[in-house]
Amino acid sequence: MKETRNFFLVGGAGAGKTTFCEQVLASAGVIGRAGSVAEGNTVMDFSPQEIEQQSSINLSLAQFDWKGTKVNIIDTPGNPDFVGEQMMATKAAESAVIFASASAGYQASLELSIGKLEVIPEICKAIVINKMDQKDADFKAVLQEIREHSNLSPAPICIPIGQGSDFRGVVHLIKQKAFIDGKEQPVPTEMEDDVQEALEMLNEAVAQTSEQMLDIYLEKGELDQEQLLQGLKSGIREGLITPVFACSAIEDKAVGVTLDCLVRELPSPLEDNKIKVLRDGKPEIVEAKDDAPALAYIYKTLSEESVGTVCFVRVMRGKLQTGETFYVPETGKKVKIGSLHKTVGKKRKDVHELTAGQLGVLVKLKDCQSLNTLTKDDSLQVMPPVLPSPYVWRTIVAESHDDENKLGEVLDKVLHEDKTLHLDYNEKTRQSVLSGISLSQLELIKKKLSDFYNVKCQLQEPKVPYMETISKNVESHYRHKKQSGGRGQFAEVYFRISPVKRGEGFKFKSSIVGGVIPKGFIPAIEKGLKETIAKGIVAGYPVSDIMVEVYDGSYHTVDSSEAAFKTAASMALKEGFVAAQPVILEPIHTVQINVPAEYMGDVISDLSSRRGMVSGMSQKGKNQVIEAQLPLSELFSYFPTLKSLTQGRGRFIQKFSHYQILQPDLANKLIAQKSEN
Repeated sequence: MKETRNFFLVGGAGAGKTTFCEQVLASAGVIGRAGSVAEGNTVMDFSPQEIEQQSSINLSLAQFDWKGTKVNIIDTPGNPDFVGEQMMATKAAESAVIFASASAGYQASLELSIGKLEVIPEICKAIVINKMDQKDADFKAVLQEIREHSNLSPAPICIPIGQGSDFRGVVHLIKQKAFIDGKEQPVPTEMEDDVQEALEMLNEAVAQTSEQMLDIYLEKGELDQEQLLQGLKSGIREGLITPVFACSAIEDKAVGVTLDCLVRELPSPLEDNKIKVLRDGKPEIVEAKDDAPALAYIYKTLSEESVGTVCFVRVMRGKLQTGETFYVPETGKKVKIGSLHKTVGKKRKDVHELTAGQLGVLVKLKDCQSLNTLTKDDSLQVMPPVLPSPYVWRTIVAESHDDENKLGEVLDKVLHEDKTLHLDYNEKTRQSVLSGISLSQLELIKKKLSDFYNVKCQLQEPKVPYMETISKNVESHYRHKKQSGGRGQFAEVYFRISPVKRGEGFKFKSSIVGGVIPKGFIPAIEKGLKETIAKGIVAGYPVSDIMVEVYDGSYHTVDSSEAAFKTAASMALKEGFVAAQPVILEPIHTVQINVPAEYMGDVISDLSSRRGMVSGMSQKGKNQVIEAQLPLSELFSYFPTLKSLTQGRGRFIQKFSHYQILQPDLANKLIAQKSEN
């Protein structure tokens, strides 16, 4: 564990994470030359969808030796639509390397990545400001934006020599050496003032990591190289310092020295050996040890056409060995390890075992999915990451009968891979609703179903589960009498129909006395009512929150039947319902909307236009949180608007709150639509 480093790359979309990996792999001798995202020949973006879109969609793993250290790099997508991949990687590595573009600044996807990591203090963080070769590159400006907009404490370790077309390399502040074209050189004379200024900032940052360091700094005015390195590593582990580096991955400038620093300064699994677990459902911390009972975590699964299920695994403690059987607490099943692999992209090499702190790949492991634990101690379960809630919802409908027969099975596989996707069946609308982070994500799933599994389907906006109810008490009576030769039909019922408290549903009461309706027909009356309320009366939506009391009626010894009383009950309810001032109920959801303060006015104005009601506001970090109630009909289309209003920086969480009466003009439209149909 001491000679292992695990880190995952996150940050802005298009910030160059995959290109950085390519250069590192080429420098390490793993590949002959670095591939290009634009040309679709990178090692890390290997799926057809990634090649087509020229961007990462799934996380990928590269494992290699770097100057005597085993390095595991997880490359995650920068696109906010796939932020779940970043969050799943948090359980596989000790450190996150945050990539920012020197020319794009503090873009929304960078802000999202940093925001997700800020709430995970156990993850160490470093920042790489990439693309220093680009025309509008500005190292100091990007660094200042990160300081202003995040809770990180960035401290430059390597500062750039030149910017844009003048970018040549970096100066390592602690070593007091320049690295140009991969070679160590004296610091250029023109950089001396910049170096001194940055070094003073670094000294001050390291001095704040402990009283001992502060005393030395106050006494001597500076810290020596050994003290800086010692304080830096301690500060990184404690979250007090976020080291910052500069490079140009596409031109392979300062990439090697950046990786040298990351390997030297970020913690090993031995140094950061606390693992959050659940023991019999209760939170606990266990230590990573080689000689402990085996515990591993499947942080991601993928389906490959020629291979099947591929499981990306992190060994938390103990060893994983081929042929061993493990318990999966999330499913309650036991699984047997077949083949273990080290991997670079999709190129794999067999290994016999994986030890504590190591990452690897399991192939054709049955009955496992993303975020599953493999354990010898069946009381333990690795604590899963907190994934973002869905922002968009669509019904998924198969295009043909054959597609429908296969849809459930293949959707199950896709849901096992990406835990930000959810599939729910809405009983009220009788629709299967697929939800996720963005419409783009759902469209990619649709394309994957078609291209990979040959299942064609359509995505449609879900129906809103409106309900019907009444607003006053009425009495209703219906006599069902029919004679058409032979045995006739006869049933008569008297109802009292009244509204009940919101959320109480349907209630039925029999007050029949004296046998005016035989007891054997009472269940038929209730059944007729239930069938009617399920179909709706005025607008075709289920009826709720009413009480129906049958208090009188009559029957015929020959012509009465269960069918006759079902019909009489249905008709009496329909007539009484119309007379009881029917209304439409719509579902209302509580939303918490997290936005930068400068967008508050626009967001609140938009909420008002959507019939939303703001109930409160509070501050969370540097952002504002708006608490509101919003009709579900407006929530379905809300996220694209929120992204547009906040330049992609707004997010929300939601949950069902209650039903309330829909305003008359909108209710009349729904009733009119029912009449037209």
